[in-house]
Amino acid sequence: MYIYDSQFTGPQNLGVHVCKPGEGPPAVLPDPEGKGPHPLVYRGVTLKRSRNPSVGDAQILLNRFLKQLKEGKFQCKPGADMGRIQAIRKSLTQDPLVVDCRFGPNTEKATMMFQRCVFPENPREWNGKIGPKTWGELDKLRVVPRKCPPKRGPLFTFPPISGGEAVLLCNGGGITCDAWDFMIQKNPCLRLTSSEKDAAIEIETMALAKSVPERDREFATDFFRPAARDRVEAKIREHARP
Repeated sequence: MYIYDSQFTGPQNLGVHVCKPGEGPPAVLPDPEGKGPHPLVYRGVTLKRSRNPSVGDAQILLNRFLKQLKEGKFQCKPGADMGRIQAIRKSLTQDPLVVDCRFGPNTEKATMMFQRCVFPENPREWNGKIGPKTWGELDKLRVVPRKCPPKRGPLFTFPPISGGEAVLLCNGGGITCDAWDFMIQKNPCLRLTSSEKDAAIEIETMALAKSVPERDREFATDFFRPAARDRVEAKIREHARP
């Protein structure tokens, strides 16, 4: 399944469109004729080829191309005439395109830019029509949901933390704390914010300080904090590993 994300600015962010009823909303549709991954679309006024959800889908992908090209994140294939591609871009009156599910002159020009970029050695493809080959390249711009790796064992193997810190036994006796458990549920790939990471380091520091007498624990926290930071960062790397 494909998803869209907000990768361009303008009055019609991804997921927002101005398509009229009967023409939209944008959608990923199969080719009813079976000639390609999606229906053939091109400039015109007919519902079948020029005013339909597939046109809106193409406009969203072309906007992603335009944005990435501007930011230097999209690399045209060797041999592409970048001067000509930029000249076409300057002639656009919409940049990004308005996602209206209508294949007009701006959508046609953006399509020709894209075709010159990905088919530099095949001028036959620079026709402004989105057929099987062009759809095949546009599909590469779709955002595919990332699959996170499974959790790998307990996050902590230290004795329970004293005081108000709640702890849970898991995975055959390893110890984890509810704060970490919450973070994992909130961030399945363990992408912690700086404040969440700081909190995890403090929890780990308290766990390490448990090994010294209580009367010395206040001073021991500063001693153990660098090691705690190293352990937290190691756990983050472990859980983020594909």
